[in-house]
Amino acid sequence: MVDYLSVIVENLTGFDPLKDTRKRGNVEARALLANALLTMGMTETETGDLLGKNHSTIHHYRDLLKDLPALQKTWERLKKILDI
Repeated sequence: MVDYLSVIVENLTGFDPLKDTRKRGNVEARALLANALLTMGMTETETGDLLGKNHSTIHHYRDLLKDLPALQKTWERLKKILDI
């Protein structure tokens, strides 16, 4: 499921959410992927385990989505695509 979602996020953003880098585009793509997984019912710990991140990083991704208006717009598009 993560691979499927990551392809959707990459097509939407142009950045690979599974690439292990701190570049802003990749971090924002990971935040979108993490929030999609959380919305689908996964816990922060489970999401972190899947993405190779700590649960506190996943919590930060949740906050990041709230703080960046441009990312929020992309999130709304992703939710429509995934019907979540």
